[in-house]
Amino acid sequence: MTSWPASLPLPLLDHGGAPRPATLFSPLENARIQRRNRFQAAVIGLSARWVFDLTQYDIWEDFFTTTIDNGASQFQIELRHPKNSELTLWVCRIIGGCSATYQDGNWEVQAELELIQAPLAEASPLLGWTPFYVDNDGNDANDSPFVGADDLLFCVKL
Repeated sequence: MTSWPASLPLPLLDHGGAPRPATLFSPLENARIQRRNRFQAAVIGLSARWVFDLTQYDIWEDFFTTTIDNGASQFQIELRHPKNSELTLWVCRIIGGCSATYQDGNWEVQAELELIQAPLAEASPLLGWTPFYVDNDGNDANDSPFVGADDLLFCVKL
């Protein structure tokens, strides 16, 4: 996956964005309302703003038009989201293009970012799932006291 160019500054974010509804509702005439997932994960929309000098703007233009196909492709960028948190790697996409204005020798670029994939938390079991350990040979190692943290899997408890 494409990464944000290291020579460009990180954006200033408007943290007023909220997760978009992750479910759709389909009313049926003679039955209950059907509900289904729209996404596999919650999608967050944020307003972003960058201030570039002339050299940085040329890099940005090349990145936007060539590397991410005018904003159609996803890219990875480190952001401080939620607000005041540590820099965390996010997968983003630019929605609806961007606008740029030139003032006092700098370019100000504004765009809407769609945070597609939040950082993954550590694996945790779902309701009804039970821990299952596997040794390096792929054998059931539930009775082994020598299981490392990387060997923990979860399976459905029947």
